[in-house]
Amino acid sequence: MFRAALSGCMWLLRNGWKTFKLLFLLSLPLTALPIFIGILNGIYFALWNDAEIRRNSDTYLYEIRDHLRDWGYRDYSFRAFSDTHNYMNLMRLNTNDWASKLGFILPREYTELAYEVDPPISKYADLETLMYFANDPALCEPDKRAPKEQWVWITEWGWPLIDDWDAALVAAMSEINPSKMNQTRIFFVSNREGSGSGTGGFLAGVWAVRAPTLMHFVIEDEAPEPEDIPSGVTYAADLKDLRRVTTRVIDLPLADAYTGLPSKTFPGKKEQILSIMNGDRLWEQFEPWNELQQMLNRFNEHNEIVFDRKGTINYYIGETDDWITDNIHERLGLVALMDGVSQMFFLTGWLSMRGLVLFPWNLGKEMIMEYLGHPKRGDVIVGDLSTRKRVNPLDFLMDGMSDELKKLWADAAAKENNEKIWPGGSMSTSSTMGEGPIKSSITTTASGAPTEATF
Repeated sequence: MFRAALSGCMWLLRNGWKTFKLLFLLSLPLTALPIFIGILNGIYFALWNDAEIRRNSDTYLYEIRDHLRDWGYRDYSFRAFSDTHNYMNLMRLNTNDWASKLGFILPREYTELAYEVDPPISKYADLETLMYFANDPALCEPDKRAPKEQWVWITEWGWPLIDDWDAALVAAMSEINPSKMNQTRIFFVSNREGSGSGTGGFLAGVWAVRAPTLMHFVIEDEAPEPEDIPSGVTYAADLKDLRRVTTRVIDLPLADAYTGLPSKTFPGKKEQILSIMNGDRLWEQFEPWNELQQMLNRFNEHNEIVFDRKGTINYYIGETDDWITDNIHERLGLVALMDGVSQMFFLTGWLSMRGLVLFPWNLGKEMIMEYLGHPKRGDVIVGDLSTRKRVNPLDFLMDGMSDELKKLWADAAAKENNEKIWPGGSMSTSSTMGEGPIKSSITTTASGAPTEATF
């Protein structure tokens, strides 16, 4: 009887496979282009996302290096001055202090080296595990506690005189309901590219946001359940004392969003910002932040630029797809079905490219470069080794590798120490030499930002 049942199952599988192949071949004239575009976009997304990870890593290292080299005396520094004295008249958030200024905490495994965990670079600014410590003894005074709602303005320049959206925010702030602003706070993040210009490019990159954007943070009323905490992470507080922080991204200019404005009011830049910030919980119409969705939004914006370049293969593929969608799929009522087919093969192309090509390539490349003694990215950027003579990996293979790297780092630290002069004397860096890997000290923040990072 078992053999008969097994034979029946095999018969069903064979005939099911034949039926699937027949239907697939018959539908191929309609699905060929969606399948091709889905696979192409999936492969392209994997390459684009891999490049974004590398770019965010470099941006993080450059911003931490600039923070370490910030001139100052004790608690007073140029960075601290510019965070409060700027054209926006708002407190600025930086890569190293954003969570502490907002009053939030991250898992200890993401921020404390004592746990000897090597999390992905994106976890240093993770929004899905962001919490508020409701019973922190350091926040016993009401004026020190974080308000229930907070806003973060993502800008490229932070100069109202040259950026219309920055000017619109400043104008909106002057007209917003004062009683509402007494219950919230607003900060800004500058993500302008270029050395010494933006101090929040890493945040914008990891959060997958672009300027201009409003980000809304709200502290939930209830403590999270144990199943809400990701596996393998802990917090410096009991679960009952934690409150989840929900983040929403509001891209500007607004598209298909309810503003509550009268029909006769033109929704200009200032009106759009004012309506969302001053409205009655209008931010609830936007979905909570989702990493994959945000990355796809940025990728789609990038893709539109790529497919709009006339004379390229991508342009003609896009034009063909638009024509088939308008003249065939739409008339047959198959638009939703074809979109589903394209999305399925998008996932296939993305996961295959990432798992079968990019992962082994990056792993093999890293192992080979480490074996050859090539300095790591952190050594080059934070140690400023790139300004010295070109490093030949063959010069310090095996035993000589560690000593050579230590010598280069010591020379760079000494040069930096001589260049940092204050009226009261020389300013020394906090870089130290040890018997193990080269380390660069990073200032501790209340948010649990990295106190020491090994690059």
